[in-house]
Amino acid sequence: MSLVTIITPAFNSERTIEEAIQSVLDQTFVDWQLIVVVDLGTVDSTLAIVDRYAAQDPRISRIHITNGRGLALSRNAGMAAVKSRYVAFLDADDTWLPQKLELQLAALSRTKSAICCTAYCRMSEDGSRLGHALGVPRVIRYSDLLKYDYVGMSTAMVDLDQTGKFEMKEQLMEDYLVWLSLTKAGHRCVGINSVQMHWRVSDTSRSNSKAKQIRMKWQVLRHDESLGLFRALWSMTAYALTGLLRYSRF
Repeated sequence: MSLVTIITPAFNSERTIEEAIQSVLDQTFVDWQLIVVVDLGTVDSTLAIVDRYAAQDPRISRIHITNGRGLALSRNAGMAAVKSRYVAFLDADDTWLPQKLELQLAALSRTKSAICCTAYCRMSEDGSRLGHALGVPRVIRYSDLLKYDYVGMSTAMVDLDQTGKFEMKEQLMEDYLVWLSLTKAGHRCVGINSVQMHWRVSDTSRSNSKAKQIRMKWQVLRHDESLGLFRALWSMTAYALTGLLRYSRF
């Protein structure tokens, strides 16, 4: 049994899935298993690409879900298959730097923490870097997450011996809700403030995301976290200011 399992949801990902898988193969830490969860609604060559890699490396496997189930349910299907102590997440259009797993395992062991995330940078659809690195605090508490979601999904590693297996809700900002839930329950989250992930951002998401993120953030604070009006407004103000500082140099 591997020490770390990586869950990668894939849907029509033929343009990027090879880069994602290769970034796992390039890790300096080698005791891992990669589970690629392929949505059967996929109509491109994603399935064939994953199967080719799986035939070449026994650490890579594929499972599938029915058409159009979405990221949350894909990750939940992957989580159900996890047998390792640690789980990490890598979306099919993102990539890791080679030392990511090694550094995170060391940080989790050293600090006795349950969750570890890293700094990351954005890249365009063609792989060009966009702007400066997006850093993370050394320790990220529930109160910090109410102000800003510092945990990039493709940077996260979780010690399941501490948290137990968890599921994501089938709704927007499903990953943010998980980090809120785990830290609210008292699980410690630490950050590695060096870039270990490249987050691919589409032109469409760059132009349309801000207003949508504000609406989703408000819904999470008021409905999912049940914050009072004034505390939610305070969190939204902190979110806007933090986001402005983080992205102002783009």
